[in-house]
Amino acid sequence: MRAPPAAAGKHGACPHCKAVMEIPVTDIVAHEKDIQLGKCTVLVEQGSHHKKDDQILIRFNCVCCNKTLGIPVKKAHKKIQCSKCNTLLRLSLPLVENRREVVASVSGGSTGADESKIEFECSQCKKPVKVPQQHAGKKGRCPHCKANVDIPKYSTINRFRVPSKPHGEVSSAPAPITIGSGNEDLLAGFVPDKPLQATSWTAATLDSIATATQQSLPATAALAAPSRSRLSRHQQPLQQPAAKRQGLPWESADRGQSKMWATTKFLLFRPGDAFTNMFEDGGLGNPIGYAVAGLVLGTVYLAISSIPVLAIACMLAAEHMPAGIDYNKLAIWYGIGLAAWLASGALLIPFLMFAGGAILHTGMLLLGGSAKPFETTTRMIGYSLGAVLQLTLLTPLVAPLIIPFYFLLHLGYGMTRSHQKTAGQAFGTLVIFLVVPSVFIGLLVLVAKQ
Repeated sequence: MRAPPAAAGKHGACPHCKAVMEIPVTDIVAHEKDIQLGKCTVLVEQGSHHKKDDQILIRFNCVCCNKTLGIPVKKAHKKIQCSKCNTLLRLSLPLVENRREVVASVSGGSTGADESKIEFECSQCKKPVKVPQQHAGKKGRCPHCKANVDIPKYSTINRFRVPSKPHGEVSSAPAPITIGSGNEDLLAGFVPDKPLQATSWTAATLDSIATATQQSLPATAALAAPSRSRLSRHQQPLQQPAAKRQGLPWESADRGQSKMWATTKFLLFRPGDAFTNMFEDGGLGNPIGYAVAGLVLGTVYLAISSIPVLAIACMLAAEHMPAGIDYNKLAIWYGIGLAAWLASGALLIPFLMFAGGAILHTGMLLLGGSAKPFETTTRMIGYSLGAVLQLTLLTPLVAPLIIPFYFLLHLGYGMTRSHQKTAGQAFGTLVIFLVVPSVFIGLLVLVAKQ
């Protein structure tokens, strides 16, 4: 099959069997967001055929991260997933058929690109710079013009499809870049469709396969016909094991007594990273325990910080009370109030997790759906409650006013990171989260007045 370049990223019907399939893209920059989200596949147009262990393999490089991969030729018509960057790939028909014009450029060896580096041009001075792969998506300072630049997710200079310069030609070597703090990796926590996993290419004694034909083809997107089983919209996504996530320090067994404070700092100051690393499942005991611990600590912080305020209030009120103030009785009722608050809060936390989780999860299902289980939502709410209730340590007097707003902001981070929702979908879900309880409480008030 062939399709015009304008159809890249869309779905088309096979003219022979009428099967609907996805047309791969060749322009990575224009479709970068869809590639990261696994919504489109990338066409691989260059590679080489080799014989190894009585089977013919196709060696090619991922067009995004430049990792060298290998796949049996009998499976080359299927959708492929890069084992390094999780990009979805599909081999072009000329490459599968081993035509010379697409394999000649790589039949002699590698492209010379460093797979562990990202190479790109500075947006200000247009000079080449190079950074380690782990800094993709962050911000850095150009070593040439000292401008702050955004580091791309993939190399934009030495891609597999761009031929290297002739031997002996002078070129400016990319300079290292100074890494600074920036946004998190957008691919973190990404769960793609279940494609064929490409294996890393290992160096071995291989016999290159001679190309079959030498005719030229027009520069259009070509792809082999995939099997119908790959086209089902209801195909179950590949579930990444929870062990691949680092988890929050609270769920780590080897951190000792520091895991409470480490988890609180992680959630309060780096909520995006925290919810990216949070386990999607694993039970509700840990988040409920952390939320109750946060309630206890937050109440203690608030009670201690309120003592000076109460003392000043009693001193000012003593002049207007002829009988004086019974401080013993005041202290007893103060302690009873704190105990009642702690007991009711410990009982309400599981209810808030389940009720709030049900509203949030329903809202996400209405606004695009979610591939994560309901347990992920309840765990997210539990850890959010435990973190924001401790804000009384930072802002003891105005914490009751700040906590509700920061809690909503925390839930927004949780949905965008743990559920991979967009900012618009997260905002819409928060609106539903606020409107539904408000309407329910309003109806109860109206019924009570009648």
